[in-house]
Amino acid sequence: MEPAGLSRPVGTFGRVSPSEIEVSGLKVVLVRGSKLARRVIWAFILVVCFGLMLAQCLDRLFTFFSGPIAVTIQVTRNESLIFPAVTICSKNIDEAVDQFDGNRVEDLWRREFGASKYHGIWEATRILSEKLGGAEFWRLATYNISSIIASVGLPLAKYFVD
Repeated sequence: MEPAGLSRPVGTFGRVSPSEIEVSGLKVVLVRGSKLARRVIWAFILVVCFGLMLAQCLDRLFTFFSGPIAVTIQVTRNESLIFPAVTICSKNIDEAVDQFDGNRVEDLWRREFGASKYHGIWEATRILSEKLGGAEFWRLATYNISSIIASVGLPLAKYFVD
């Protein structure tokens, strides 16, 4: 059986001709028929390129071996963070967002400014929060803990509702 075209017997690896080597410029350096200046330039280029390749390989090896061999990690638990025994929250984020009611903002506007022109929810929110203070505006316009607890429907909710 004949071996494939690119394969060769193991014993002939020591005898490689320059025409078999696929490195650009190496054929020019090794073939004696080339001009001397061309051979010297290609030899210089090849030596510089192989030198840079060797320097980069050594740099990567030294960088790899200079890193830490072992790392010690210490995990510290936060003992000062205390969670409450009971957490009260709305049923989902959509209902929590819906608690900010534009109708309540408009009612607050009419209560504070009477029949003056209502500028829309965002402008009214800004003006009312400046006039009433942010916390008071939020309390009047959105947050009603009694209705939230009652909406959950817990049997004990009647004890928490005013």
